[in-house]
Amino acid sequence: MKQLAVVLAVIALAFVGYITNAASAEKTAAKKTVEGELLKIDGESYVIKDDNGKQVRLHVSTDTRKTGDIQIGDRVKAQTDASGRATSIKRQILDPCNLDKNLPQCTK
Repeated sequence: MKQLAVVLAVIALAFVGYITNAASAEKTAAKKTVEGELLKIDGESYVIKDDNGKQVRLHVSTDTRKTGDIQIGDRVKAQTDASGRATSIKRQILDPCNLDKNLPQCTK
């Protein structure tokens, strides 16, 4: 009887460890980067149109690290956690030379 209790305890610990590792891996996999044009700010909800044309809604709170003066129409890059909350968001400044190499300031 004592051996059965030990075996069941080991199985239970192994199962708990498996569940914990699976949940951790799922959260890590769900973190992502979103880049695109900021379409809308509605309180703590930001809507970004990504480079594939898909609209992504992010929760941006006082805990979110913000870089730059972010406004509607800006190109932004956001890091999200597994639940879709933005951990950071920054305004991206586009280099006009990446758009047109023939601009006077881009030719050397």
